[in-house]
Amino acid sequence: ADPGVTFGTLLDPSDVPTKTRRKVDKLRWSVSDLSLFLAADIDTEALGLDSGNYWYLKDAGSLERAFDPGPLEDIDEFEALFLSITSLKDPTKRKGNTHTLEVFSFLPWEGFERWASTDPDERPEDYRRIKASLQAAMLRTAERIIPGLSEAVVFQDMGTPVTNVRYCESTRGSIYGSEKTLSQMGPLGFLPKTPIKDLWLCGASTLSHGVAGATMSGLVAATQALDIPMKELLNRQGPSLRTVPCDRPEAWPDAVPQRPRPET
Repeated sequence: ADPGVTFGTLLDPSDVPTKTRRKVDKLRWSVSDLSLFLAADIDTEALGLDSGNYWYLKDAGSLERAFDPGPLEDIDEFEALFLSITSLKDPTKRKGNTHTLEVFSFLPWEGFERWASTDPDERPEDYRRIKASLQAAMLRTAERIIPGLSEAVVFQDMGTPVTNVRYCESTRGSIYGSEKTLSQMGPLGFLPKTPIKDLWLCGASTLSHGVAGATMSGLVAATQALDIPMKELLNRQGPSLRTVPCDRPEAWPDAVPQRPRPET
């Protein structure tokens, strides 16, 4: 749970110090996104695709424009896109020639704020219309990476910033927690230790964002809560780690289930 949810929803307001409430009220949140989930019948080998992550930028200035693409109704394509073929990362999840894909693009919360209080199971017609339009724009942009993808899609669904709120309980649909500016990081941000006894924070709104940042914040919170050095925490007995190539099932350990590749 991010600080907005922790101090604004989970705790009784009377238990939250005034200084902390003011800090949460002034907190700026990171950008939100659109999340497109696909299943498509594609020949990844013929297309030269692999299990890596694909970043698409329309041109040199696309990354800046990606954070504010303008009115939702005017978006025909996206300036920037992230695409991952998840069934190549884990071939055991592949079904025949059908692959699963995830596609993401930045989008500010403000465009969807008008639907924040609507029933998730009964979104109004104007929301569904905008969502369908943006979904089509996402797919068109994804074709810059995989030509002909639209014709190969057998399933698609998309999450919006308000979807993030519903399933992830993220404040304003943020995907990186708090906005990472100098005035909101380090001692000026949220540290693992809080003014409330035995309440510790971790996650993207504390030390840093992303998978690595959130993971490290959990380790730091654990060392402080247990009052032990990081070295002791990481030296605990556990299974050994081994890295194997995801696209070579023949190299996997015997304990990992393998699914034969489909005949071509």
